Amino acid sequence: MVSQTTFYFIPRIGPEKKPITFLADRNEFFFNIVSEVSKKIGIQEHLVFSSPTGLILTESDLYKTVGEIEAEFGSSFDVIDNGMVGSDLNTAKWQLGKAELHVPPFAPQWQDVGPQNANWGQRLQLEIILLTKYIDYLKSEKVNPWFFIKPDPDPKYRGMLWRGYIVISKYNIRYDLVILLSKEYPKMAPRAFIEDSLTELAGSRIYVKNRFPPSSDSSSQINAIDNVTKKSFVMLCHDHITEVEGVWSNNLGITHFFIREVWFWFAAMYNVIISEYERKIFNKETTLVSVKSMILADEIDLDKLMVVLHVHEHIFYDLLWEWVRMFYFKIVEKNLSRR
Repeated sequence: MVSQTTFYFIPRIGPEKKPITFLADRNEFFFNIVSEVSKKIGIQEHLVFSSPTGLILTESDLYKTVGEIEAEFGSSFDVIDNGMVGSDLNTAKWQLGKAELHVPPFAPQWQDVGPQNANWGQRLQLEIILLTKYIDYLKSEKVNPWFFIKPDPDPKYRGMLWRGYIVISKYNIRYDLVILLSKEYPKMAPRAFIEDSLTELAGSRIYVKNRFPPSSDSSSQINAIDNVTKKSFVMLCHDHITEVEGVWSNNLGITHFFIREVWFWFAAMYNVIISEYERKIFNKETTLVSVKSMILADEIDLDKLMVVLHVHEHIFYDLLWEWVRMFYFKIVEKNLSRR
């Protein structure tokens, strides 16, 4: 008898509804489950699936079995429609996810304590405690945090500037990040900026004209450079923060913002970034060399070949011919060695 697994799917932005439950055979391919969940949500494309801890499924993960997915990612998934990033969100609602249960909102006495308040120093300490709770939750789930943030130590910023990075785990690529708080925080949500090198991979979902540091000369074509990182930063698209019901209120903090803005954007764009990155690093020459080396070493990396064929559909027959030719010579070589 084939064992089964119950999955729980939570659409993070959309009509208010309970999590979608789905019972599946452990030997079934996960993409079949995704297809059925997409029909229930009413969206057939642009969906991204992430564990509550921030582990995002890539396109190749969808071809794994239910049992493999459960072992690697668990049985609960946040569902994000990346087509919503930057679109009309006035009718949508924010749905609370599992991770946010570990980072409760601030108590009423802290809801109006911002940078201009005498108790701001105490509020900052509570912000750090809440962030630590979130990181401890990730570690308790045996997940290495895919990000790092902390307040800039320079006292002139008074905890209104936070620095860190996010990581594309598949290729271990790190992108620097800056979070800015205004004097109106927490009434007004923070803003997040990512290093501008990412515009080549995710430019359509970034506000390229909103930059950090701001240029002292608005007419200048040269972007200002941050003294610490020696980089220029562009603002992440954050329309859902202001337009989606329930995303932001003054009882929330930096950790909530990180989950609801930075993680949400990062999850929605993760596979787009990977796809564009792969198109840039893989070309026909290096791909053929890579295939040759795998064949000669008798180490056929199917995951890598899937990436190669996905990225370079136009050279599929070249690759297939190269593969057949190399195997032919290996067979001939083995037959000669037996004589």
